[in-house]
Amino acid sequence: MLAAEAAEAHGRCLTGDRRDRDGSTDRLKAGLRAAMAPQHAFTTPSRRYDVDDCVALRHFTTHGGTTPGTTDVLDGALLSLDLRSKK
Repeated sequence: MLAAEAAEAHGRCLTGDRRDRDGSTDRLKAGLRAAMAPQHAFTTPSRRYDVDDCVALRHFTTHGGTTPGTTDVLDGALLSLDLRSKK
């Protein structure tokens, strides 16, 4: 959750998005793309996660997870990844 917030804040810096409420998913995607560059994915021993997988997981963990999907598994290896941009 904290990593997703950091990725969203980084996305805000990258895009210059100054909106308070709208656009959080767009900012999150921009921040994740920067952190995942150049392959635009994170890979753990369990599976490969792309930007959309990480957004879905963020929504699952943030909004209570009442209807989990196939990607809604808390992967400890994903949670421990270093999300700093690799530029």
